[in-house]
Amino acid sequence: MKTTRNWFAAISALALMTLLSAGASPTKMHLHLLKAEPAADSTIAQPPSVIRLQYSEAPQAAASRIKVLNQTSGSEVAVGAAKADATDARILVAPVTGKMTAGKYSVVWRAMSNDGHVVRDSFHFVLKSDR
Repeated sequence: MKTTRNWFAAISALALMTLLSAGASPTKMHLHLLKAEPAADSTIAQPPSVIRLQYSEAPQAAASRIKVLNQTSGSEVAVGAAKADATDARILVAPVTGKMTAGKYSVVWRAMSNDGHVVRDSFHFVLKSDR
């Protein structure tokens, strides 16, 4: 019995070392945001017509959400439902249907991977002009 436990511990340690040496950290093993439009911490001249988020893997669009919050007023900007991009399932697109005025905005997102793991995060951008 002790030999079996030692063998299991040795195999587990070897597997963990292999994953870590290959550059796989726990945060990289789950879905994560690769790119956003508008970009995080950017300043844009015109209000975006869509929010486009590209992930490391295809999220479940029906279980994913994108919100846009006006940091100045504290109000939420109307955004349509997030849908998978027709050309790349790793990209979620949500149309911005509400009015945006100059100021700082937060994009708050929630995405679910195919294994059911939910990831939440946010980023900011600044809008210089009104729509």
